[in-house]
Amino acid sequence: MGQLSRALVVMRHLKEQGPARFEELVALLSPVSRTTVSALLDELEREGEVEHRERLYLPGAGSRLATGTNIYALPTALRAQTHPVLVELSARTGHASALFARVGVMTMKILDEFRPVDSDWQFSPAGYEWPLVPFHGFAKIFIAYAEEGIAKQCHSRWWMQLRPELYEQDWSAYERQLRLIRKRGYALEYQEENSAILRLAVPVMLSGQGPVCFSVGLVARFIYLLDVDAWQAALCEAADALREILDGRVPAFRFTLEPRSGKR
Repeated sequence: MGQLSRALVVMRHLKEQGPARFEELVALLSPVSRTTVSALLDELEREGEVEHRERLYLPGAGSRLATGTNIYALPTALRAQTHPVLVELSARTGHASALFARVGVMTMKILDEFRPVDSDWQFSPAGYEWPLVPFHGFAKIFIAYAEEGIAKQCHSRWWMQLRPELYEQDWSAYERQLRLIRKRGYALEYQEENSAILRLAVPVMLSGQGPVCFSVGLVARFIYLLDVDAWQAALCEAADALREILDGRVPAFRFTLEPRSGKR
């Protein structure tokens, strides 16, 4: 578990379980050392994600998890409809597929995934959560359609974790990449996190106002996913099918942080 994952565990625990003592958080992150936990909490406090009052830690007033959706899992009846879409997408492309949701101001989660038997790569299991790190193909979709202030925070907060030779360290250059994502209708992660893989993702545009909350995409070893146009067509058809399933049926999943702009 990396520091970003540990931070999310702590922030989610404080949001859902309430204030906690240091010893409780050490137990939560076991077998991580007390020194590492202390340094993590100090960093979260400096960033405004947690507050330290007397002997208790609690969510900070400016925490990224203070507001957002309550998308923790798809209802069984809906997943019974979304999963066949992913199965069909994987059958057409030969690659593992997944449906992601933006579940907070700066976080996203896998809601459903499928890996063909002969696929060369796979997604983490449904329920796995990440911050909106600006190199991840699915996160790029959510960032591209987010309010500019949120996009800037995502860019400035995590760029030092990335491969510098592939990542746009200047905001204006990254902003141009986001505009291109909106224009093309897809985001391509080309070895920015892991030199062995790439991810290709498109937005699932629901009706009404609000940010893009869903994205569908593929993961593969970088040597295989060469025909972006062909896979984009398959992804767009999957996105349309998912929109028909989800639109108007997941009102509790929508959050109203900022208006959506741009069209796929």
